[in-house]
Amino acid sequence: MIYACRVWTSRSRLEAFVLLGRTTLANRQWIEAFLDERASNARVEPANIKLRELRRQAFGFYATGKVIELAMQTLGDFCRPVPCRIARTH
Repeated sequence: MIYACRVWTSRSRLEAFVLLGRTTLANRQWIEAFLDERASNARVEPANIKLRELRRQAFGFYATGKVIELAMQTLGDFCRPVPCRIARTH
């Protein structure tokens, strides 16, 4: 599927489609990983947003240890199993 898209976009005269073809070629391994495993960074993004908020709150802290403690209290239970790493039984 990705190869067919790449061939089609390489023949196109529109710059947007040529750029699409280059982008899919550059990110081919990530696209195939998502299609095969349904793996994405959607589970990580909420934690990144929360850590960004904590960093913003922690500008007045003297030591970084307090920020780490606050992050562990907030995100300590965030370790959830990733679906593509769970043993499959089929």
